[in-house]
Amino acid sequence: MGNKINKKTISIVAIIVIILAIAGIFYVKSKESKVDASAPITATVRKASFGCVVNVTLSDAGKKQYKDVTKYQIYYNGKAINQKTVIGTATTAFPIRKENDKVAVKLLKSDKVAYSVDLELKKGEEVK
Repeated sequence: MGNKINKKTISIVAIIVIILAIAGIFYVKSKESKVDASAPITATVRKASFGCVVNVTLSDAGKKQYKDVTKYQIYYNGKAINQKTVIGTATTAFPIRKENDKVAVKLLKSDKVAYSVDLELKKGEEVK
């Protein structure tokens, strides 16, 4: 009988460990940064073969809030990581940045800074 209890105990412990592992995976995935569709401005980043690819988009509310801006440039620690680029157009950035990095997004009107917004980079879509 003692042998059966040990087998049952081991089985129960194994099931609990598996359940906790699965719950941990879901918890980690829920903590990943996700793009908020309601945010006025979103900055995304994804891996690339050289550097990384960044993109800045404006929602409809963002287009109303940041009128007449046409381009963006992303700064990390006070240094530009990409060229001035049309909003909504992905471009290569260097040095490599990653998800959750805090950056300053400069929104430009006629190639002059109109707004500066501090954001965290969100995970961009992978190239298909």
